[in-house]
Amino acid sequence: MLELVLLVGNLLNTGHQNGQAYAFELSFLSRMQNTRARDNRSTLVHFLADLILRKFPDLSAFTDDLAYLDKASKGNAFPVLARNYINFLFY
Repeated sequence: MLELVLLVGNLLNTGHQNGQAYAFELSFLSRMQNTRARDNRSTLVHFLADLILRKFPDLSAFTDDLAYLDKASKGNAFPVLARNYINFLFY
């Protein structure tokens, strides 16, 4: 889900300074509702929800993963994140 948010953000920012971001601040997630379409009727949240339902329906169950969030927040995720980042860069 977060990877899709990053991809859409990069597509929206193509040609700008932030168009090739590798990450974003989590605080951005709460600001997505303020990013409106040209018609001012829908937001980035609406667009992402529609995109997920149409193209990535398996992601629509991401809230099931949130059940483990409390337990995960008590551990140190840095070693896992570092390993995944290194794998991404070199493999």
